[in-house]
Amino acid sequence: MRRLLLTGTISLFLLFNPSHAAGKAKDKEAKPSEAETTQNDENTGPDLDIPPSPSWYEQIPVLRIRGDEGQRVAFDGLRLRTGLGVSDHTFSQSSDNSTHVFPPQADFAVRKFPVSFNLESLVYKNMLGVRMSSGAAGYSTKIGNDVYDVWREMFNAAVVYRHTFDLSGPSHPTENVEPTKAPEPVEQAEEKESPKAKKQSKSKKRSKAKKRSKAKKNSKAKEKSETEKNDPAQKDAALNQAPTAKPRANSMTQIGLEGMLGYNQTSNIAVEYSNKKRSGAQTMDVPLSGPELGLGVVYRIYKINLRASLSETFAPTPVITSVRTLLEYEVMQLPIMDAVLLIHADAGMDWSHFDVTKEPDSTLINTTDRRFNMGVGLLW
Repeated sequence: MRRLLLTGTISLFLLFNPSHAAGKAKDKEAKPSEAETTQNDENTGPDLDIPPSPSWYEQIPVLRIRGDEGQRVAFDGLRLRTGLGVSDHTFSQSSDNSTHVFPPQADFAVRKFPVSFNLESLVYKNMLGVRMSSGAAGYSTKIGNDVYDVWREMFNAAVVYRHTFDLSGPSHPTENVEPTKAPEPVEQAEEKESPKAKKQSKSKKRSKAKKRSKAKKNSKAKEKSETEKNDPAQKDAALNQAPTAKPRANSMTQIGLEGMLGYNQTSNIAVEYSNKKRSGAQTMDVPLSGPELGLGVVYRIYKINLRASLSETFAPTPVITSVRTLLEYEVMQLPIMDAVLLIHADAGMDWSHFDVTKEPDSTLINTTDRRFNMGVGLLW
């Protein structure tokens, strides 16, 4: 009797003890500890609700004037450039007759290093633009025993009309080419027969040959049925496959013709006698200014912009002939104001040809500036 009571007690304990332990575990999961509650309250504090503050350059408003990618033209947007160059300057002054104001001949050649600034923008539908540039350079020269310090400045502003052509051509549409069917394997159904059939005398050999031929025919029939089932599915999959798209032509190749009307102002010099005895010489400033007319060609391919231009300044007769070329490359996108970093190189020549009159005499002056310049810029 005692054994039965002891056995029943142990069985009841084992029966109810696991359920009691599971209930405690559930209570622990439902009720987190005080440490966990404190930690959760700290993690959900007011500091985590505030997003991180943006960088200083992200707070600058975005400025984008250039066209969208894929619709860009040469020298679009707003461009600000600066550069440093080298220039070979030659000066020639001659007077036909001996005068009391100007020496009969004055020639020199110097090398100078001009600093330039340039602002350019297309302002209306890639057709009308404005262009402003300025530059300055100083040099010293010696004529005879005298040394002269010269400071030259230049300013130019113009309105540009452009007509743009697209050289990439229309992209050809993709043609739907039907896939060709693979040739089905042809099975050899007929076997070569021997020229003389041998007679088998024994019936056992005949029965074995018949059984073998039946087995071969059954296996071939099974293979045919399986291939016939698989062929329609393969054909449907081949027909449903879309043809691969051909790469489209790039439409970023642009060329344009420009006509320019502007105002050009530059400074030059003339050499005159410093006294009536004509014992010394000095320089006098000769400003040249007037309307400027020009023609140009611009070309764009991918991130490279090219320009070649020819212009003439009138005051009121032709006084300055300019030939210029410019190569510009868009290097990379900057995180500030959606700007693009530019590098450029330009070369050109200015030929000044003008008369200077100072009563009662006059003289003829010819100057040439052959320059090369490199610099950086920003594009918006």
